[in-house]
Amino acid sequence: GSVRAVQSGFFDACGGTIIYDWEIPSPVGRNFPPITHQQVVTVLPASDPIFVNPPPDLTIGCGAPFPNPIDLTYSNSEAGTCGISGSVPATVTVLSPTVQQFDWIFVNPCNGATITHTQTITSSPDPDLPVAPTFVTICQGESFDLSTLLVQDLNGTNPTYTYHSGSPAGPFNQLPSPVVSPTVSTIYTILGVNPFGCSNEVNFEVFVEVPPSAGFLGTGNVCFNLSSNVNLFDFLNGSFDPTGQWQDINSYGVNLSDPFNVDLFGFPAGTYTFAYVVPSAGVCPAAMAMVEVVLLPEMEVD
Repeated sequence: GSVRAVQSGFFDACGGTIIYDWEIPSPVGRNFPPITHQQVVTVLPASDPIFVNPPPDLTIGCGAPFPNPIDLTYSNSEAGTCGISGSVPATVTVLSPTVQQFDWIFVNPCNGATITHTQTITSSPDPDLPVAPTFVTICQGESFDLSTLLVQDLNGTNPTYTYHSGSPAGPFNQLPSPVVSPTVSTIYTILGVNPFGCSNEVNFEVFVEVPPSAGFLGTGNVCFNLSSNVNLFDFLNGSFDPTGQWQDINSYGVNLSDPFNVDLFGFPAGTYTFAYVVPSAGVCPAAMAMVEVVLLPEMEVD
C-alpha cells in the first residue's frame, strides 16, 4: 500500500529546510515495529536581485534645474516565495554647483550582499563672465583691442569669445575685429559660448575723451608803433580751447601774464616765437600751437 508523508520545516527566499516523514504503524495483531522514513530537503536561497533599468548618467541643458531622483526597482525575477523585489530611494550628493550624484543601495537580507547603482547628473552651466577692467578711456582717434580684456568664466566652462557692437549679441552685430576706434563713448558686448552651447554676455564701455585743441601755427606782423597792445590769440589759426597758457619758450623776457595785451614795445625788431599750450584733461596729450610774431622795425624817414 502507500502512506502520505507528514511535512514539516520552513523555507522562504533565503532558503530553509523541509522535512517529510512517512510512517506505517504496526498492524493490529502483528508483532513488528512501525515502519518509518524521513527525507530532509534543503532549500537553497533564491538568486540575488539586481536593479531594473537603472538610469544612465545624464547631462541636463543650460540653466535647467536638477531633476528629483526616482525610487529604483530591484528584482531577482523570481515568483512567489522565492521572489525578492521592491524599490529603494536614492541619496543625493552635491559634488559641485554643476554636478550631483544619485546613489541607490539595496542590501539582500538573506546573505548581506549589496547592490548599488550610481548616476551622475551634470549641468551644462551658462558662462559667468566678469570683465576686468569694466571700462577704459581712450583719446579720440585712438584704438583699443577688446581681446586684451581679462574675461574669465567663473564656472570654468572654457567659452569662446566674440565681440559685438551691442546687446543682445548675435551674428548681425558681430565686429569684424576686436580692435575698435569709436569717435564717441560706446558700449560693446562680449559674448561667451561654451562647448555645451551655453552662452552669456558682458558689456564693456569705451569712453572717448575729446583731445584739447590749441589751434594751428600762426604768424603775423606787428608794427613798432603798435607793439604795446598785442593780442596773441589774434595770431592763432583754427579753433582752440581758451583755457590754455602762453609760454615764452625762447626766454625773450616778454611778459605773457595777459596774453590779450602783450607789450613788445622796446624789444628789438625780429621774429618772436611763442607757444600756446592747452593741458591734458585726462588721457589725451596736451595740445600745443606755435605763433610767430614778427616785430617790424621803426620806420625812419629822411
